[in-house]
Amino acid sequence: MSDWLENLPSTWQRRPAWTVFAERGEKAKPADEHLTPSQQYGVLPQREYMEITGNRVVLNLAGADNMKAVRPGDFIIHLRSFQGGIELSEISGKVSTAYTVLTPSASPLNHGYYRHLLKSGIFIEQLVNLTGQLRDGQSINYARFSRLILPFPPLTDQCRIADFLDRETAEIDAMDVELDRLIEALRERRRAVLRTAVLGGELAADASDWLSNLPADWGRVPAWAIFRERGEKSGPDDQHLTPSQTYGVLPQSEYMEITGNRVVLNLTGADNMKAVRPGDFIIHLRSFQGGIELSRVSGKVSNAYTVLVPAVEIENGYFRYLLKTDFFIEQLVNLTDQLRDGQSINYVRFSRLRLPLPPMGEQHRIAAELDQHTARIDDMIADANRLKALLAERRSTLINEFVTGAMEVSA
Repeated sequence: MSDWLENLPSTWQRRPAWTVFAERGEKAKPADEHLTPSQQYGVLPQREYMEITGNRVVLNLAGADNMKAVRPGDFIIHLRSFQGGIELSEISGKVSTAYTVLTPSASPLNHGYYRHLLKSGIFIEQLVNLTGQLRDGQSINYARFSRLILPFPPLTDQCRIADFLDRETAEIDAMDVELDRLIEALRERRRAVLRTAVLGGELAADASDWLSNLPADWGRVPAWAIFRERGEKSGPDDQHLTPSQTYGVLPQSEYMEITGNRVVLNLTGADNMKAVRPGDFIIHLRSFQGGIELSRVSGKVSNAYTVLVPAVEIENGYFRYLLKTDFFIEQLVNLTDQLRDGQSINYVRFSRLRLPLPPMGEQHRIAAELDQHTARIDDMIADANRLKALLAERRSTLINEFVTGAMEVSA
């Protein structure tokens, strides 16, 4: 038994999960609404989830006659519960058989208390340990969940804790929303600064005609006149690089350390990889979402990437900003719309785009000014994100302390 379960208040019970929750065995009706359980938004009708997130959910039409009913007050174990906990549903509907639907069987029970408990960090740790015992492809079903031990406080304690945590977390969540608004405002300010600077003035009213308002002494040239494709093969000792929207171009070892993501090394094609040198730009598979990345390091990438090297003298800093602006990314989006599935933006396709080419003095000046402006904005965004992290830590600690009885709610 975990330490936190051994240290529960003396008036609290420790119960096997099967004595607190039963599995709902009720089949859904055809007219029941499809539901989507999510870590961020809880349990929503699928249409609302798609509207909020923009994500497309594949409806379970083939198995529509064999779905599970969900009723208000049920809890749903989903495929990512080991990351975000178990979700309380406040609405009726249906989910596929991939989910486990729990209905409270113990009485008396306060749904609010268990809503906080089953999404607390301390409980999620139990789910992580449980999934660590499963083979790949297995999920947390009722038989496995039922063997967990859960705290069962007196009903008065459950109600008091739920009410207290509802109030406290609502305040924290409201502050988090305000920080999100601030961050988005700062990002929009950053985008506006870039729009003005890299085009030497305001963006044209029609974004598709973004080159129309350039200063008279700026060039409007095809991309092939500024960048050529690097044809150099990499050496066996060159380090593997990973281009990413968030971190730029990093050695794969650093990228994995920062993100915790595991990158599959291209060992089979290791002798046929592309060289990258400082000052090169890399078109990666998600460039149509986040722009083209400037590399400040030497290394190698697979043939899935396109490596661009300046064909004329340029200020790398200016093009680093230009090739990640929203209106340039729109050109890449339009380009990808013309491709068949599985195709990527190669040099031939990129070379047909037209780009602004300011005089060298202007490129240097714009890059230097943007370095200063964006650094200030990025610092403010980083400060806001640090506050968000502190709020999330405070929220998690608060829930952990009160759902386990380590802290007592004042009467």
